[in-house]
Amino acid sequence: MHLRSSVPPSSAIATQRNPHLVRATWSVSIWAVAGKNDRDEGSTEPRTRGEGENFERRIESTLNGVCNPILRRVHSFGDLDLHDADGVDLGDIDILAFDPSSQSLYIIEAKALIVARTPRELQNEVSNIHVGEHSAVERLRGRYEWVLQNYQEVLESLNLTVTDITVVPLIVIDADLVSARFESPFDIVTLDSLVTYMQNDSKISSQH
Repeated sequence: MHLRSSVPPSSAIATQRNPHLVRATWSVSIWAVAGKNDRDEGSTEPRTRGEGENFERRIESTLNGVCNPILRRVHSFGDLDLHDADGVDLGDIDILAFDPSSQSLYIIEAKALIVARTPRELQNEVSNIHVGEHSAVERLRGRYEWVLQNYQEVLESLNLTVTDITVVPLIVIDADLVSARFESPFDIVTLDSLVTYMQNDSKISSQH
């Protein structure tokens, strides 16, 4: 088993090696993306769960022909459920995908940003990626560590017999649309760049 960039259980920053990542500084103004007019600023209508599910389906569709298997909303492997040592439910893995060309098992946290309607909502969505114990980073960390701890059982449940599979935690967003500065211990890639990211991983793996 190989770990991606030795991603730590703490908040230390892992090395990002792929040029198609969303870097710490994103380039497009929040107002340019979400600012429609002043009336939108007071909107409190919540986003529906369906919007997140639609984005997950887009990721699944993008990976068809690249990865196999591709699973959505994974919460158990055989008799094992995703709970930490204290019995806390870790939730579902949004997308679990195996790329045979790089022998990489991707644990993907999907984060849709475009659905935010106002600058304030978009700022909140960005904060939800990396701030707090319920952020996308922390959710992914818990699920990633669980997979490492139950590595053999996960591979057996997926009928994967390949040796030296690399477990890759990854955050996928719908577009590079945010003017924000933050660091993430996990790679962040846009959906449009996802396949290219995996292809580069395959090239890197073949060199080792």
